[in-house]
Amino acid sequence: AIYITLDEKSLIYKIGEGVYADEVVQVSTPDVDVWEGESVLSFPFPDPIQFQQFYRFPRQFLGAIHIDRLPCNPFSLYGPVYGDLPCPRVPTGSPTLPLPTKSPVTEVPTTSPTDPDVTLPPQPPTRSPSAEPTFSMAPTYSPSEPEPTASPIVSTKANFVSMFRNVPPRPMNDREEEKFKQIILSFLQKFTEDSMVIDEIDIWHQKSVLETDLIKANGKSKGISTNRNNNRRNDEALPQVYSLEVTVIMRISYFFLPSNLLGSMAAETIDDNQELLLGLFRGQNSFYGYFKQIDDIDSFAIDSVTMPPTESPITQAQALENAIIA
Repeated sequence: AIYITLDEKSLIYKIGEGVYADEVVQVSTPDVDVWEGESVLSFPFPDPIQFQQFYRFPRQFLGAIHIDRLPCNPFSLYGPVYGDLPCPRVPTGSPTLPLPTKSPVTEVPTTSPTDPDVTLPPQPPTRSPSAEPTFSMAPTYSPSEPEPTASPIVSTKANFVSMFRNVPPRPMNDREEEKFKQIILSFLQKFTEDSMVIDEIDIWHQKSVLETDLIKANGKSKGISTNRNNNRRNDEALPQVYSLEVTVIMRISYFFLPSNLLGSMAAETIDDNQELLLGLFRGQNSFYGYFKQIDDIDSFAIDSVTMPPTESPITQAQALENAIIA
């Protein structure tokens, strides 16, 4: 990600086509994608939570971005270079030949002709041995065995589900998924290092959920009462707030708790330190607008993961293969 700033009001941009930043690709080439971003009316960047009025999104940059695709410079003298990188062979001014020698170099003649095909006659045996005798190692009383090696470490899996409230109405893209896993992994490693060693975080499934659907399913939502006196309120009066449900798989190499409690340990760690985790996500707002408005996280452990729904039916063989991978 890049940002451009000037010391005068001459930076040109226009309003984007999406709703949030990092949602719509403004222009694309085989080498790079330029996404819609956001403009900041002050530099250094102010706190996006306290000074939201300084942020405008989405915005499209109007200008030219020049990218040098070749690591070899200069190359313009030889025209476009195709083929495998790095540096291709560039032409020289004229053909190169080895320097001539003063006189031909030949091998020194031998005193007698040698024939490589003629074998020497066998030599008579001698009384003295040609080499000193060797001694073997002294025998042991019992057969020796190699020392045992350490057994390979097989990681244990634990699962939990987290609901992130107030996000854009879509799942995360690949770039946002990588940042999400990086933040969650470093956060859990810091707060659970006394109980378990987490090696890797995987996203098993994610889906975007409208909060009105959660209210109908659970009968509760933040800041909204659903008692009988308010049943007359129709769905249109409810706020259009989206949440992201993420199913996470942890790969754990060492742990000091029963394995069935590892998922609960991670979920409780997130709930107990929710404000800190929210700050880590909001701190990415300059380049990851998806996490800017998150205001609540709710987590709970699950014993096992189920296959997420597919767009089309799958065969039994595919189902078995997915189960083995999981």
